Amino acid sequence: MSNTYDIMDCGIAGINENLKTAESIISQYWMKYNPNDGYWYAKVPNPKKGGRKTAIKRRKKADLEKAILEAHYRRTGEVAAGPTISFKDLYPIWRAYKIRVKEHMESTAIRNDCCYRKYLKNADWIEQDISTIRPNDIRKWMKIMVADKAPTKHDFTNLHGIVNGVFLYALDEGIVDTPITPFIAGIGRNGKLFTPMRSQLPEYDETQVYSKEEAEKVLEQLQWDHLVDLGIRLIFWTGLRIGELLALRWADISDDYSEILVRRRVTSRKVGNRYIHPVVDGTKGKGTYRRVLVPPNMLEPILRAARKLNPNGEYIFSTMDEPMTQASFASRLRRNCRWAGVEFKSLHKIRKTVVTELMDHHLPMPLIQSQVGHASSATTENCYHFNNKTKKENGRKVASALTDFLPLTVEA
Repeated sequence: MSNTYDIMDCGIAGINENLKTAESIISQYWMKYNPNDGYWYAKVPNPKKGGRKTAIKRRKKADLEKAILEAHYRRTGEVAAGPTISFKDLYPIWRAYKIRVKEHMESTAIRNDCCYRKYLKNADWIEQDISTIRPNDIRKWMKIMVADKAPTKHDFTNLHGIVNGVFLYALDEGIVDTPITPFIAGIGRNGKLFTPMRSQLPEYDETQVYSKEEAEKVLEQLQWDHLVDLGIRLIFWTGLRIGELLALRWADISDDYSEILVRRRVTSRKVGNRYIHPVVDGTKGKGTYRRVLVPPNMLEPILRAARKLNPNGEYIFSTMDEPMTQASFASRLRRNCRWAGVEFKSLHKIRKTVVTELMDHHLPMPLIQSQVGHASSATTENCYHFNNKTKKENGRKVASALTDFLPLTVEA
């Protein structure tokens, strides 16, 4: 899917122009519906008969109009799209519009593209005239799709958002007359129909965060003369998103090394068949910037070591004056985990580990949200707080809690 704004700028206008051209061509040919046999008829030039007009028939009017346009093209070479606008036509226009009005980020659009290819690309109705699709047909299709493919709840939420969003855009443009929202609103309520997400599995917590022992082993492997290792060390102390870390400049550090001003990030954008990673202003979460508190005795040695390795770069973690790549950090972390004998967990799971520790130490929720850049406390509590203690530690805590409540009885 292309992500250029040109799609949106000329999308609806271009479709409407095609419609006008197609309608103009079709109007040149005789066309009539016969109620006796239920067919639509037209007369079009037949190249096998020297261009003389012969009758053709189709069950559906749209199919007959398509046949007329094909016959006209064979005779004149004039191309025009059929007089329909499909869901498939509108999806890239809606996608570009959501990015333009900053309701979607590029990462959201890329995630939607994956969902589109997985669930919608082969649906038979997406090439149909969207104005002829009955909302009940979409409701039935979604129910059958859930029953047959058993997507995760997360995948279904993305799919629901795409279908609802495109139809709402069509409604705003006057292409359809009925909102689809009420018809598909309650489909995802039966959670038993969905494939369990990893977060619902018993071992999920231990795969999402580093335990204290694992974190210490990884930190022991990080070298002070390796720029990427310094960045990984800083994520362990701040919980910064990797895109935010890569966009840090020296001017973002306070003079006393007590805080970091986070005000931009590296993002991903698809251009043609490749991805680029520009630096954009603003953070992913609440507000356009935030201040992250850091222990000065930890931040200062990290940055002094980084300055020796990268004395002239505008960005702290950069090569050739360009931010380093997320892939280089992920690859290095994987290698350090292997050397430490620790199961690899992603850079984002370091961030989850930091949030978990802040919450386990009962810091005020507004402070934690400010530190990690979450707009909602529900995000912090539900998506970033995990149990990263060992079974022995958990058992000791359970025993301590219960013996405070119940007397310890020993059989005589």
